Amino acid sequence: MVEILLKDAHNLIKKGLNASNDKISKERYLKASKKLLKASKESNGQIKETRLKNAKKLIQKAEALSTDSESRKKQDKNKEDKSKGEKNKQKAEENDLEEEVVLKEELGITFDKIGGLSDVKEEIKSKILYPYLYPEKAEKYGIHGGGGLLLYGPPGTGKTMLAKATATEIDAEFYSIDPDNIMSRWVGNSEEKVTELFKNARQHDRAVIFIDEVDSLLPKRRSTNSSVMKRVVPKLLGEMEGIENEKDDLLFLGATNEPWSIDQAALRPGRFDKKILVPPPDLESRRKIFKLNLDVEAITEDIDYKKIAEITEGYSGADIEHICYEAKKRTWLKSIKKDEEAKIDTNTILEIIKKTSSSISDSELKKYREFEK
Repeated sequence: MVEILLKDAHNLIKKGLNASNDKISKERYLKASKKLLKASKESNGQIKETRLKNAKKLIQKAEALSTDSESRKKQDKNKEDKSKGEKNKQKAEENDLEEEVVLKEELGITFDKIGGLSDVKEEIKSKILYPYLYPEKAEKYGIHGGGGLLLYGPPGTGKTMLAKATATEIDAEFYSIDPDNIMSRWVGNSEEKVTELFKNARQHDRAVIFIDEVDSLLPKRRSTNSSVMKRVVPKLLGEMEGIENEKDDLLFLGATNEPWSIDQAALRPGRFDKKILVPPPDLESRRKIFKLNLDVEAITEDIDYKKIAEITEGYSGADIEHICYEAKKRTWLKSIKKDEEAKIDTNTILEIIKKTSSSISDSELKKYREFEK
């Protein structure tokens, strides 16, 4: 129920940002605030407070739109048109970044909810989480959070989930940047937008800037003829330079399936000073991923998690999630067609596994291991 409310709120906020006029924006913001208020009633502690706070912000945003509209009505036609044009331009510029910020409750994921990857999680914790949790000890030893961190590995291994969980664990603002936006919506003032992005992030107590497929934004410059990229890459590298030394509570996270395609200047210390391979899950991790994704009521108590984990060696976390979903869907359809209670069992899962190949080849994995060296 809560997940549905949050998803509805998120969609309404997006529609409000893209609305053709203030009246529609106001309606959507108010509807979104109601969704968040309902979600807060089913929450406790800090999560409840955060949802109430965001609902209040949306109400204030809607009221501000009403005030602006009334003010414009009192102006003459020419001033009104001019004011509206300037406001729309300012709103569009604000939305470029505002749409990239993910509300904390929308992240909804912690390290505990990610199966396996214990070594990777520990690397991230030592880099970013522990300095925030133990600031006095960190200061005593000259350790601080922030900096650049590159997560690389095969598709579907959980890189994006790890980035979101990192932001959740330290209660940070999460800026999720789509490289395609920089190539399209930011054209013409891309350098200024990069500066604005980092400036806005630094205004928060803690912030995470996350760029998925960062190789498309920081490609080897000799491999691109794009004039935009030739301007953006140096600017982005300049902003990344020395983040760690500034002692900002800012973490720059990049994720990529092709680390060898990234400009070498971005990979040196002071920028992406830490590079972490996110590999396919090991045996114990696969078992945990199966258990997490099969945590439903309609399942038998004797699932052989050891067996299904053993025969899925080399599968990604996304592969396993797909197998679990297909097993749930098959059993669900069976219960509908036969009009009787059906439960997911080991045999159903094994049948799905037989029809599902790993999305990761041995040659791909070897290439990642070689880059790690």
